[in-house]
Amino acid sequence: MKLFARFISLTLVFVLLPGQKIVAQDCTEKPYRLTYKAEYNFLLPISGSAVRELKKDTDETWSLTNSVKSTLVTVEESSQFSWVEGLPRQTRYRLDQHSLKDKRLWLDFDWQQLMATNLSDTKYPPYKIDQQVYDPLTYQLALRADLRRQAKTLSYQVAEKNRVKTYSFEILGEEQMETPVGLLNTVKLRRIRKPDSTRESIFWLATDWNYVLIKIRQKERGNTFFIVMQEGELDGKTITGLQGS
Repeated sequence: MKLFARFISLTLVFVLLPGQKIVAQDCTEKPYRLTYKAEYNFLLPISGSAVRELKKDTDETWSLTNSVKSTLVTVEESSQFSWVEGLPRQTRYRLDQHSLKDKRLWLDFDWQQLMATNLSDTKYPPYKIDQQVYDPLTYQLALRADLRRQAKTLSYQVAEKNRVKTYSFEILGEEQMETPVGLLNTVKLRRIRKPDSTRESIFWLATDWNYVLIKIRQKERGNTFFIVMQEGELDGKTITGLQGS
C-alpha cells in the first residue's frame, strides 16, 4: 500500500534575482493534457487512473498538475512556475496524498534569498538552494528540455522536505511502442540509483510529441507498477500513433 501510494503519485509571489527576467515564451514547451491507467501487482492487482496537465495561466506563469484516483489512494500534486532562460522556475509546490497513511508536502521558493521552505512541516527549517533547483514536478520539464536539445547528461537537483537530492537518468535507446493511441516512437530512460538499490524505474517518452511521458515501469522487491498513457492532447492536437499503425 505504501509502495503503491508512492509510485502512483509519480515519481508535487515570484521574486527574481537581480538582472534576470521572466521570459514568457522562452521555451519550446507546449500545453498538454494526458490521461493514464495505472496498475500495481501486489498480492491482488490494484488499478487507478491519473491525469497530468500543463497549462499557461497568464503571460508569465504556468502550472503543472498531477491528479491520481484509485480505490486506495488519491493524490493532488501541483507546481506553479515561470520560464527563466528556457527553464522552469517554480514559486510553489503542493502535494496532498490521501490513503491509509496521508502525506503532505508544501514547498515555497524564495529566489532572492535562495531558500526553500517546507510549509507542511514546521520542524524543518528553511534550507539553501541554488539557481537550478527544481521541485518533484518541474525537474521533469527540465529533463524533457534536455532531451529536446540532445543533452548527454541528465541530472537534476530536486528540493524535497528538508534537503536537495540529485535525480539522474541514463538513456537506454529508442523504441517503438504500441499504445492505446497507436504505435509511437519513444526514447527509453532509466533512473540511476545506488548499486544496492532494489528499485528499478524505466520511462518511455514520445519523441514525436515533444517528449511527453508515455509509460513508466517500476519494480521493487518483486512488485511491479505500470502507468501507461490512454489518450492525450498536445498544444490542441490529439496525440495519435504513426500513420499506418
